Amino acid sequence: MNRWLLTVAIATAPAATAAAINVSIDYTYDTSNFFGAGNPSGAAAGAQAKAALEAAADFYSDILEDSFAEVRKPDDYISSAPGGADVTYSWDWQIAFSDPATGNGVILNNPVIAADEFRIYAGARNLSGNTLGLGGPGGSGWSGGGAWYFPSQRAEIDAIEEDFSAAVLNRGQPNPNLDFGRWGGIITFDSVGTNWNYDHTSPPSPGENDLYSVALHELGHTIGIGASDQWTALISTNGRFQGANAIAANNNVAPLADDDHFNDGVMSTVYGGVATQEVLMGPNITTGTRKLPTVLDAASLEDIGWQVAAAPQATLPGDYNGDNIVNAADYTIWRDSVGAGNVIGSYTEWRENFGETLSGNATLGGNTTAPEPAAIGLLAAAATLGVRPQRSA
Repeated sequence: MNRWLLTVAIATAPAATAAAINVSIDYTYDTSNFFGAGNPSGAAAGAQAKAALEAAADFYSDILEDSFAEVRKPDDYISSAPGGADVTYSWDWQIAFSDPATGNGVILNNPVIAADEFRIYAGARNLSGNTLGLGGPGGSGWSGGGAWYFPSQRAEIDAIEEDFSAAVLNRGQPNPNLDFGRWGGIITFDSVGTNWNYDHTSPPSPGENDLYSVALHELGHTIGIGASDQWTALISTNGRFQGANAIAANNNVAPLADDDHFNDGVMSTVYGGVATQEVLMGPNITTGTRKLPTVLDAASLEDIGWQVAAAPQATLPGDYNGDNIVNAADYTIWRDSVGAGNVIGSYTEWRENFGETLSGNATLGGNTTAPEPAAIGLLAAAATLGVRPQRSA
């Protein structure tokens, strides 16, 4: 018996105490050591790149409250009968993805994915055009076969097989058609020709592309936004995302979207903040800016089956856009609010806290921006959904 699932192939908030999912980064395929001493800009930049990616992964770990089943090859089932030789029924499973350092297909046999772990293989390579990063969920498949003596043994085998199949194909989620669930996926960054801002605690300077923003975006794809059956099922023929939570978060209007992203120009409020920006999961990112996850991005995660923690309230005095750092962007929000007659905070509060960050959470910093998605290979086939982020200054 064989079962194969082929799939083709996205901020920051205080830790949610009920969070269950652990978005873990695996650097096995970072063969160029982009996240270390092999980074084109040196070892210090590589360490910053790793810290930025880990901070982005921590954001999703903090807000995703689902429980995922462990995925592990079951022990062989050995049947015995009086006077007969033992017979065995056994299972195997595989994961498939695109090597983040080469783009080649990879198949791994019988890995162990811990309960609640969502594993992401990270790496870097020369990406074509203006693509800054690629990301998406991986594929998986399982098989089982053997022999048994009695109907009661077959019933026990069927029970093992049912649990194993559910874990492999959808991590034991209650409704496979509505609830996204995978073992994990990949994320790849451009390693040639991109002038990166590696420091996730500071927004990019003019001419820099923000790795933290790209990481948040591509991880959004690995967890299903723009890269899952659940997302695709909610895209209408007139190009709007029909998820009920997203519609509610978008002033009761279905937001414009395509197969992979929300459209350019779709706006929302920063998740846990007060600033308005283009959604994180749009197709483009402007050089010199930072994009954070928005309320609409979080709502779309709920629509594809995730349990998402409620957005926190900004708590740092003077941090009016909720990015956990008090800087010029917050002054702009205060100034504009005064002009609109709906004052947010005060100049004195902003001035006295200028430069402050929220302890342990300056990982959100920034003011505007977003990247693009990609995709992951499944089983024998690898695919990418490249979208080119703009690099205009």
